[in-house]
Amino acid sequence: MKYFNQALQKDINQEYVNAIELYEESIKREETIDAFINLAFLYWQVSSEFAFRDQYGISDKWLSIGSDRYNLLLNQSIILFSKNAEPIFWKKYFDHISLGEELTENDVLNILKKCEDGLLVPCFFLYLLNPRKYNHQIDEIIAKAKEKPTSKYLYILSVLQVPLT
Repeated sequence: MKYFNQALQKDINQEYVNAIELYEESIKREETIDAFINLAFLYWQVSSEFAFRDQYGISDKWLSIGSDRYNLLLNQSIILFSKNAEPIFWKKYFDHISLGEELTENDVLNILKKCEDGLLVPCFFLYLLNPRKYNHQIDEIIAKAKEKPTSKYLYILSVLQVPLT
């Protein structure tokens, strides 16, 4: 977990290029679901959000790498961690945001029904669709995001319009 912990700290410190490099090393040596998800998420942000690249001084080199890698990493993690909802959810969510593909409440609920782990994070999207019905997990998501403010969790907080502090 050495490389993962170092990558996580760089991610939290918003040193994203260093985080990417360490997450890459982590998945080669340690294969943890969080390393795959955090790395795929960073690559998606780098490849799809100009403002993110600009704000953190990330060169265009990472744009082409990210656009090739994020989907591949999600596909790998779906195979390696087949009982975890997060890679399946993020793959569908990224396609929804980036390509305009439909993602419905039923789609997300079906993902959650099929999986045993990683059930919390997809609930932020359910909350966006129906805040009254899905408000019970939001406090837990926000607490986790504030505890480990990685790029993934900062994104979730921004979508939920919740300040970090």
